[in-house]
Amino acid sequence: MSLLGFILIFVPLIASLFLIVPRILGFHEFTVISGSMEPTIPVGSMILVKPADIDDIKEGDIISYYTKFHSDVVVTHRVSEVDRENGKLTTKGDANDMEDVNTVSISQVIGVVVFCLPNAGIFLGRIISVPGIVLILTMFISGFILTTVGEKIRDDKKSK
Repeated sequence: MSLLGFILIFVPLIASLFLIVPRILGFHEFTVISGSMEPTIPVGSMILVKPADIDDIKEGDIISYYTKFHSDVVVTHRVSEVDRENGKLTTKGDANDMEDVNTVSISQVIGVVVFCLPNAGIFLGRIISVPGIVLILTMFISGFILTTVGEKIRDDKKSK
């Protein structure tokens, strides 16, 4: 296999593993778009979030959760207080001066952040776009064709 064929086949496969493997293992991945958790989690980072229930969450954990009034908006902040009796969490962004106004109910919690890869969220965001998917498929198919044609030419030269 040629180096170019190898690159064109395996780079898209490795990139897609960042999207597929976490989901298979039950994790959620998000891209951080605000600076409320800096410097701990920089803007543009990819975070992996493991589902958790209230018994798994403790003060100091960083959690991702849906906001109370916008169920499609995800926030990632640090837990500053756990009220297990009422199923409520108080949170605060590391870069913020005050705790968040609204507490988080356990039903809003997606899970605990277990991994952060700075700048990878920007890259993954481009990969999962339509042009990104087209590029990955094009690279993979081109690599496969180049490798197959290269081996055919090599075999023809050997047989002569």
